[in-house]
Amino acid sequence: MKAEKVTSLGKDWHKFCLKCERCNKTLNPGGHAEHDGKPYCHKPCYAALYGPKGVNIGGAGSYVYETPVNDDTAPVAMETKPKAEEKKTTRGPVKAEKVSSLGKDWHRPCLRCERCSKTLAPGSHAEVQFKKAKIKLLCNASRHEMAFEDKYDLIVYMGSVLNYSTMASHTAINPVMLFFLDQKLQARVIMACRDRQRAEEAAQDIKNQAGPSQGEVVIKNLDLASLQSVRSFCEEVIREEPRIDVLINNAGLYQCPYSKTEEGYEMQLGVNHLGHFLMTNLLLDLLKQSAPSRIVVVSSKLYKYGSINFEDLNSEQNYNKAFCYSQSKLANLLFTRELARRLDGTGVTVNALTPGIVRTRLGRHVNIPLLIKPLFLLVSWLFFKSPLEGAQTPLYLACSSEVEGVSGKCFANCEEEQLLSKATDDHTAKRLWDLSESMVGLRR
Repeated sequence: MKAEKVTSLGKDWHKFCLKCERCNKTLNPGGHAEHDGKPYCHKPCYAALYGPKGVNIGGAGSYVYETPVNDDTAPVAMETKPKAEEKKTTRGPVKAEKVSSLGKDWHRPCLRCERCSKTLAPGSHAEVQFKKAKIKLLCNASRHEMAFEDKYDLIVYMGSVLNYSTMASHTAINPVMLFFLDQKLQARVIMACRDRQRAEEAAQDIKNQAGPSQGEVVIKNLDLASLQSVRSFCEEVIREEPRIDVLINNAGLYQCPYSKTEEGYEMQLGVNHLGHFLMTNLLLDLLKQSAPSRIVVVSSKLYKYGSINFEDLNSEQNYNKAFCYSQSKLANLLFTRELARRLDGTGVTVNALTPGIVRTRLGRHVNIPLLIKPLFLLVSWLFFKSPLEGAQTPLYLACSSEVEGVSGKCFANCEEEQLLSKATDDHTAKRLWDLSESMVGLRR
């Protein structure tokens, strides 16, 4: 890919190579100064190093200086009319470090994502052939975000996509479902929700966005805080659905006040871990029959602040809502690891992800002071991920051929994430699995 060239100070430059020698700021042609063959921004770098003397050569704030004869720190301005005996010297463009990637040589500053302009490290990106555009060089996050816009080819498992969500129509599940409903995929999406009215509103909103020739949305009742509801839901799915290609465990409670599930378990542990644990196990036979199939488990980076308190797993002695959330998200990762081990060779893969901070209703139980709430809302819109951005990694794990056959891993921003040792402890994962089986009634 050829970088745009610019001409300045009598030389040709790659656009991104024309940088201040001191602060590395990209310079505009004519909007800088030169000293001893090196370009500088006029202020503050040139003024700080060599002083303000100079001659304007055209262009706002453009000056050229030459090296003084007696004082290297106080350059003398060039005469506006150079002497006849003086010979102009031509220097080539400033040489940038070269890197090799995708079988090509690049100037390092020129190796940038064509969508977000992020400077890329060799090997951390890809070329993508789009149907409506030429080949583009993209970082991983932009590559998967553009799947919604240009519909480049992905290996997608056709059939049913089972997705549990308690979220309303404006939250992160919409982009995931909208992608599967696209007229190219024609997927059947089972939307399992506790609040049927909100689910129907969300489904209608998704259908309106998907347009004609779309796939199908099926709404089923499910309350993860009730293991009996989980069993009834799974029985209905097994009875009515011939296959499941993708199962996305996406439901979650975040720092809710202390309460218990129908069976008497701490609410965050019950919904975030035990409900998913039972549902996934009850649907495993159908997933195996549908192989190759995938399971996607949504965890959180807050797992780092938790541990599995086997002595008081139900938080009867002490309840810390932040710790209990982190404990449940750590349980998601340990569950993923142990399940991947048990599914080895079956054609069913399972991977977890940490989506980052996304603008959803997950934090509805967090009390924010009224005076601070406007500032918090502003910060969330400026720095939190949008639902579309938050949906990229779940889509990547559900659809991309790059993770075909990959299992037992955790991903963030469409790339594999290195976990802390507490999340990769096989002994703890096995112990938690055995205890969870007893708690949900799978082991007698």
